Amino acid sequence: MEVLHCKNEKSDKIWGYVLHMDAYLVFYGRANGTMSFIEHDNVSVFKMEKMARAKETKGYKHLYDSEWASVLPGDFDGQLMLAKLGMGLREAV
Repeated sequence: MEVLHCKNEKSDKIWGYVLHMDAYLVFYGRANGTMSFIEHDNVSVFKMEKMARAKETKGYKHLYDSEWASVLPGDFDGQLMLAKLGMGLREAV
């Protein structure tokens, strides 16, 4: 999982992605807030890294695992699980 954080005078937001099965699940939103999730299937790791570099040019900084708790919402694991379940339901249809 990759987590990037952008905090300035106007905003405090996060963007990241996690590999789930054969697709990437991108998440974004306000730090410590509700996340939105978008599935990207048929995307290479290089494409995801390119998206992350584009975020860096906009002021986002990569966070270490130990820093994630300071920006991810307390119920992030639950939000992520629901998003993954939603992905699985779309695949089953």
